[in-house]
Amino acid sequence: MEASCLPNCDRTDDHSCSPVISYLDVSMWVEEGRIETDLFRKPNSKIQYLLPDSAHPRHCYPGIAKSLAYRVVRICSRMEDREKRLEELKEMLLARSYKPGMLNKVIRAAMAMDR
Repeated sequence: MEASCLPNCDRTDDHSCSPVISYLDVSMWVEEGRIETDLFRKPNSKIQYLLPDSAHPRHCYPGIAKSLAYRVVRICSRMEDREKRLEELKEMLLARSYKPGMLNKVIRAAMAMDR
């Protein structure tokens, strides 16, 4: 989509007027007359979620995974984006030594959640 397709695009803070707007942790665009959203992460963002071997109560770790998974479900409007982002989240948490069984359970619950 070209900038000319966006009639109210008069932004002067950057040099182009992209059809995708990213703000905080959401990317938004218009597709077939609908506003679509996806999770946005800066390219240089660091993955530093709490390690499971830290001195925090055990119930914290499923809560962290659950809140992150629910965030993905709430933000991603398209199912294919949701599935992709949940898989990315799972890989990030596995790299931080979270248990695969717990992550699978949390992701299944998040996918069953009504948006």
